[in-house]
Amino acid sequence: SKYETAKLRADLTAAAKDQASQKLIGQISSDQTIIAESIVLQTISEDFNHKTDEAADELTLKLAVKARAIAVSKSDLQSITDVQTSPQVPSGYSSISQSSQSFTVKKVDKDIVQLEVNVSASLLPNLDKDAIIKNISGKYPAQAKSYLETLPGISQIDILISPRLPASIAVISRIPKNISLNIQPSP
Repeated sequence: SKYETAKLRADLTAAAKDQASQKLIGQISSDQTIIAESIVLQTISEDFNHKTDEAADELTLKLAVKARAIAVSKSDLQSITDVQTSPQVPSGYSSISQSSQSFTVKKVDKDIVQLEVNVSASLLPNLDKDAIIKNISGKYPAQAKSYLETLPGISQIDILISPRLPASIAVISRIPKNISLNIQPSP
């Protein structure tokens, strides 16, 4: 039936695109990346073992495709996105990890590709860890928590004191090198 033929063609084309993507990735250097959204398949040949209107218990398709995609330098792409996104980062904040990017291919000419890039990055406030440690050293956990809650961008605070002591005598160390401060973005 036409439905089965179309479904088989769509399934095989999707599998061919995945396989082509892996082969294309294998052909580029480690400092490059393939823009997955740019992968284009061109059907070279397709051969069904039965005609569309013919009754059959099994339908098979031999599909040959040619794939092409856009490969870009990872460092160049990161530099371009950094230049474009850094003015968007609020004062007092910094990006803490590689940004995630998604692309939409807008236009392809012979030597020029126009892309729309959507960038997502985790930002954390610029905090002076040494000053924070100085401000919480020697304090009871409740006092330290109250202070930490006043800092910008803080959404969760976990204070662990080792060895575990009764709450009435548990204080954060007075020695800064014995205090470990870990600041992470919210999941």
